[in-house]
Amino acid sequence: MRTQFADLATSALHFTRGIPRDALALDLAYVEGRRVLALGSVDEGLLVSLEANGAKVVRAGGTEEAVALMAFQPFDVLVVDPEAPDGISFVKAVKMGAALLGVPAEQLRRAAQQHEYAPVILLPFPDEDEYAVLILPPEVAYLEKIGRLPLVNAIMHLDVRRLINKMPPVA
Repeated sequence: MRTQFADLATSALHFTRGIPRDALALDLAYVEGRRVLALGSVDEGLLVSLEANGAKVVRAGGTEEAVALMAFQPFDVLVVDPEAPDGISFVKAVKMGAALLGVPAEQLRRAAQQHEYAPVILLPFPDEDEYAVLILPPEVAYLEKIGRLPLVNAIMHLDVRRLINKMPPVA
């Protein structure tokens, strides 16, 4: 596991290497109009590619704005620059129930609840080729190589229902 993602990896969170290919939707109707929230310094080329593929991209200037947007708008995917100020804290808050400094608890709860099944894609750190995908940690969290599954494909085609259906039943 990448050392920079070690801050997320705890005894309760273990990443699976590689997103199963049968979790990708090939139906173009599935990806049409995909709503993507981008937080931090997300590469402009990636955002342009997403929009060219039919995504509606909304850029958040910071974690407080991201949570405010999420509390009142549905997003299919959250794309996060892990080096954004409070980027990792944002992921912990939205997907793992941690508090987020400067964000009202009720607003954060509402945003997290509305996006329980929305994947968070943590972009690679500089000079790295691996990104993280968190859906329902600790059970559904992946590390993926860009060369194996390009970011645009993961963002546009990941079908969360297919991954959740693969989860073992809760005892």
